[in-house]
Amino acid sequence: MNEKVLQLMELDRCFCAESQKIGLKAWINRFAEQGVMVNAKGKLIVGKEDLKNALTPLFALRSLNFKWEPAGGHISDDGTLGYTYGDYIRTYLDPAGAEKIETGRYTTIWRAVEGDKWEIELDIGN
Repeated sequence: MNEKVLQLMELDRCFCAESQKIGLKAWINRFAEQGVMVNAKGKLIVGKEDLKNALTPLFALRSLNFKWEPAGGHISDDGTLGYTYGDYIRTYLDPAGAEKIETGRYTTIWRAVEGDKWEIELDIGN
């Protein structure tokens, strides 16, 4: 894997750490204005306002621990688009206090916007 791909994977790891630290705000900060999230169920989430509305219930879950780890990625030859993919695990307590564990895979498509800054254009999770 080349250095630029490794840097994009590290950005994805940093995004995960930010998400664990500041929750929904990390997602809003990283998403493009018209970024799209594709979930296994429900409608497409388009733009930051939709994203905020869709993820607010997730980040309100009791004892939420949501983390992911990129397994690989790629960057276009012109360096303007890249993607990362990997596995995620989400644990939380349901209303009765029982621990719930959800696992899956994700792919995130990133766009270079300013120098070394990247925004999420598309996020897909199952």
